[in-house]
Amino acid sequence: MWSEDRFKDICSRLRPFLESSGYGSSDVFYVPISGIAGDNILDKVDAKVCKWYTGPTMMEILDNLPVEDRDPNGPLRIPVLEKVKEKGVVAHGKIESGTLRIGDQIMLCPGGHPAQVGGILDHKNELVKFARPGENVQITLIGISDEGMVNKGDVISSFEKPTPVTTVFEAEMELLELLP
Repeated sequence: MWSEDRFKDICSRLRPFLESSGYGSSDVFYVPISGIAGDNILDKVDAKVCKWYTGPTMMEILDNLPVEDRDPNGPLRIPVLEKVKEKGVVAHGKIESGTLRIGDQIMLCPGGHPAQVGGILDHKNELVKFARPGENVQITLIGISDEGMVNKGDVISSFEKPTPVTTVFEAEMELLELLP
């Protein structure tokens, strides 16, 4: 059941922990979701089931977050989120850097498979001539004959400036204690 009291209880318990971790109230959004049914993740929960929450879904919040430092003139970087085989191979992703144009020569990393951009569909499924950082796109890949050549997590980059591939990286991590 969608209990408003339980939702408020969870929010009130999380708020002090998040504030002590450095997050301000404007940095945090609370959304009741159902991991099993997927309600309020992509699609809104039925108003008959949950009358008290009328806010945005989790994906609406994520899609509308401000994005900083995305360079439309930088090297092309598009992480592949999904792929489908329909009239060729189509890769889905969000442009993180660079500008994508129809006809561009691209490379799928880390596999090193070369391809050409045959078509670009925007988030409205409309054909566009180019797309910039922050845009969700579907890219028709010319030269990719087998959908096994494209995998989730691959990065589409320009042929001239491919994504560097490494087996070692350095990271700084901070471990936080969770609430009881």
